Amino acid sequence: MAQNNSLLDYFGAPLGRAALVSALMASTALVALAPRVVYAQALVINGQQETIKADGTGTVQSGQTVDNLTIGVDQTNSSLTMSGGGSLTSLGTMSVGKNAGSEGVVTISGEGSTLSVSARMNIGDDGEGRLNIGAGGKVLSQFLAMGYFAGSTGVVTVSGARAEMAVNENIVVGFRSHGELAVTDGGAVSAGSLHLSRTGDSSGIVTVSGAYSTLSVGNTLTVGSDAGHGVLQINDGGALSANIVSIGFRTGSSDVATVSGENSTLTVDRSIVVGNTGLAKLEVEAGGAVSTSDIFVGSFARSNGTVTVSGADSTLTATGDFYLGQLTETTPSTGTLTINSGG
Repeated sequence: MAQNNSLLDYFGAPLGRAALVSALMASTALVALAPRVVYAQALVINGQQETIKADGTGTVQSGQTVDNLTIGVDQTNSSLTMSGGGSLTSLGTMSVGKNAGSEGVVTISGEGSTLSVSARMNIGDDGEGRLNIGAGGKVLSQFLAMGYFAGSTGVVTVSGARAEMAVNENIVVGFRSHGELAVTDGGAVSAGSLHLSRTGDSSGIVTVSGAYSTLSVGNTLTVGSDAGHGVLQINDGGALSANIVSIGFRTGSSDVATVSGENSTLTVDRSIVVGNTGLAKLEVEAGGAVSTSDIFVGSFARSNGTVTVSGADSTLTATGDFYLGQLTETTPSTGTLTINSGG
């Protein structure tokens, strides 16, 4: 007989910072290797390493639906690994690294392996959280935040052929603290909107790297939504598309977007704003390509925007209007465009 110390809990606030209401079961004696059935209550993994597999050899039964999912409440070394076509659905939230000092890791890989979260995913809620989506794995959610509370860290990696993450509404990389999103080696991510560095003192880094790696944003991408620091990197053949891109969105922010390398592309349907009210840079280099309809560089009150296009075959294309700086006495702004070294 093996002792399983995981808790089964219920969360009463599925869209907020989930609060622990009651522990329904402190321990459960199970036959060794028998998969655990959760019976639609909340699944909490705290200091354990749980697995889900479609063939039933995991420690948690595949195909279940739970109320909420938490990995790492106040312990380190908490993990959930899904592979071999396993699946799990949370009707509410998922928190990875819930409280300060906790660490949680979720890994989804293998063809058909799918994690569905109906509400919010917090990766690095108040602790340290990591979500790894490998080749063939899929994660679906309504909302995703990395580095939710001050002092937390959240990292999401989507890497490998057919690795996929789809978020219907917002992805926030660095909500009140530090967040990172990496899409590499053929991974694919889609979102309604994407925000890097959502509040003051936060920081967010997004990297799209490698052939066939894609990040698709249906509406707005902001690099530096407030007085924090946002970094967007598209390189080595990665591709990002959005409807609107704003770099340096708020006063006090300092943000940069770089498109570097052959076949690396940033495609924007409507407009790119470099320096909304903050300090912003857009760098296109080493064969990278940026295309949009309209572009505004330091064209709004008190903004400072810089665009540099450098290196052979590097291109910046605006099919509509190109605005550079704004001349007013009361709210001056600065816009700079530099083209060199074959750009």
